[in-house]
Amino acid sequence: MLNGRLDAGFPLETHARPFYELLGTPREHKRFTVAESGHFVAQPKLIRESLDWLDRYLGFVDEY
Repeated sequence: MLNGRLDAGFPLETHARPFYELLGTPREHKRFTVAESGHFVAQPKLIRESLDWLDRYLGFVDEY
């Protein structure tokens, strides 16, 4: 889960973290990443975290 530390719409401690704790995913498969931003996480961080997740759960892409 990606969240911005300065997100005014979904504050970290009152909304984001409690939501994360309620997710039914086993703890070893959950990850809570906090970016130094508001609601919108910087695109390079968003892309890197997304690709890491895809690689982990769907496997690496083979190049031809």
